[in-house]
Amino acid sequence: PKLWSALSERSVELILEFDARGLSNTVWACATMRRHDQQLLEALGRAAVPKLSEFDEQALSTTMWASAKLTIRNQTNQMLIDAIVLELLNRDANLHQQGLANISWSCATLRIGDPALLSALAG
Repeated sequence: PKLWSALSERSVELILEFDARGLSNTVWACATMRRHDQQLLEALGRAAVPKLSEFDEQALSTTMWASAKLTIRNQTNQMLIDAIVLELLNRDANLHQQGLANISWSCATLRIGDPALLSALAG
């Protein structure tokens, strides 16, 4: 707990310096460790949205997966998920199997029924 608190506090301080991979890896770490660190997750969401165009397919799918895994239900996370969905639709991305699986599972978990996204995922 002490180490996590120190890492979390430092991450929040430096969050605006994180690149797309750093943001994605940090939210993945929270999900993998089952850390519902509200302050860190809010900061991650706010920092990620304006940088989503810099996220590659893996970073987008990992971020969406982690948000779904953490079952976060707040305004910042909803804004992040909505922005990821828009980014995916705007890219017309040809997702690899892992990315497709992550996004599909996330949509099911978060009950996202956006017809355009589901059609794009179906190919």
